[in-house]
Amino acid sequence: MVLTHVEREGVQIAAERIRAAIAAQRFQFDGIEMKLTASFGVACLSDGEALDFKRLVERADEALYTAKRQGRNRVEFAAPKVLQTV
Repeated sequence: MVLTHVEREGVQIAAERIRAAIAAQRFQFDGIEMKLTASFGVACLSDGEALDFKRLVERADEALYTAKRQGRNRVEFAAPKVLQTV
């Protein structure tokens, strides 16, 4: 999912609402009730950072794997990119 013109706090709220809604649902499969959880990895552009969609997705993917290692069913943010000055 791509969110634009949103501060980190807004992204956190949106992702947590989606995560909680998924976790609250119960699904039936072959007569067995199942529950599902979701983990989210989030990457944001820093001020002045050029858009590199491939790298942004890679950072979000890294954050997703951190969420999985940290116990799943959570939202993790990628560390902000440090901009180098010349």
